[in-house]
Amino acid sequence: MLSGESKKGKNFDPRKLLATGCKAICETVKEKIVIFNSQNRY
Repeated sequence: MLSGESKKGKNFDPRKLLATGCKAICETVKEKIVIFNSQNRY
């Protein structure tokens, strides 16, 4: 089990780390919507 010593002084925001992945997922979903002709369904 890791101690808290390794994380000292390493403040990070997970939202910043995951932002690029989230953008990539959004772009992929938008492409799939166009491919399957599902835009403007509702």
